Amino acid sequence: MANGVISGAVLRAARKTAGLTQEQLAGALGTDPDTVKGWESGRRALARVKAGRLAQVRRRLRSLGARAHLLALLEPAVDADDFTARAIEGDCGPLANDVITRPWTGLVAWAAAGDVPSAAADVAAKRALLSRADAAAFFASVRQAADRAPAAESGMLLRRQAYYLAAWDASPNGIAWLGDAGRAVNKQLRLTGKWSPGWPVARSLAVAQSHRGDREPLRAFIRRELADDACDLANLTYWAYWIGADAEPASDDGFMAERSLDTQQAAALLRHLARGLCAEQPYVELSVHAILSIVRRWPGLLGYDQRTAAVLCENSALLLDEAPLPAFSRKELSHVHLAASGPCGLLPGKGSR
Repeated sequence: MANGVISGAVLRAARKTAGLTQEQLAGALGTDPDTVKGWESGRRALARVKAGRLAQVRRRLRSLGARAHLLALLEPAVDADDFTARAIEGDCGPLANDVITRPWTGLVAWAAAGDVPSAAADVAAKRALLSRADAAAFFASVRQAADRAPAAESGMLLRRQAYYLAAWDASPNGIAWLGDAGRAVNKQLRLTGKWSPGWPVARSLAVAQSHRGDREPLRAFIRRELADDACDLANLTYWAYWIGADAEPASDDGFMAERSLDTQQAAALLRHLARGLCAEQPYVELSVHAILSIVRRWPGLLGYDQRTAAVLCENSALLLDEAPLPAFSRKELSHVHLAASGPCGLLPGKGSR
């Protein structure tokens, strides 16, 4: 495989948003078209480009009108290239060392499954960047990493993150493996409704299963494992980290129970969740629950951010009309819609949940 296919695809998409041909970009950068073609194909990995040169490419593209959100993905794309290349060879070790984020995971999903990031959706074809054989090897490696990880706390970060990445494998073997993992892991973890090192594993696994069409594990997780206030807050803390609202890196899952969201982070998370609220979202019930939790914990946010309130009012109304939600989620969504469409003082207290 070409070791720079992800960063090359990001560069190609950014160039297209600037309305440039490869030749025009080469001229703007003072290089030859073959170099740009090599970068975009992955034949010449951007990882081998000096940091100063890569920064220059990013600045020049931005000055020429390239989409800022895409340019921000160049650095994580280089790291995602390194990870996918190693994983194809059987090494998923990096999943045990750092808590991954949404931008990085989205790039890996693009490579292995063709799930194009929203910032590139209008300029990139919906296809996997890896060959079929490399994608199959990648997912097999991720599954093996999860199976081999220690059941003790030392292996939980790797297992959790491997389960989540495995959700992008739509093959019959991948779907069957994820279902088997869900049944086995939930028996092993023996959750009690309180925070534990296994709680994040159960959360990611339930989200992964929902991504593949089985929503019942996630619904059970919401009802049983988010009823505790500390766990409910840990869910918000992790989600804020996931989208980048909390920029402090984490090397293990303990931060979910140790950090506290500030108002700015809560507002960023609320904006993100409100924009993405729709019936097609595989974890929509979890989004509804998180939104309601934010609104109850920071009751002034919707009054301060009228734009987010309007988006949330519209999307929650559509969801109430279109989605076949379970009764507990529909009740929560009704509270969300009430908060977004009227005075925050009308929102029922937490005891009414």
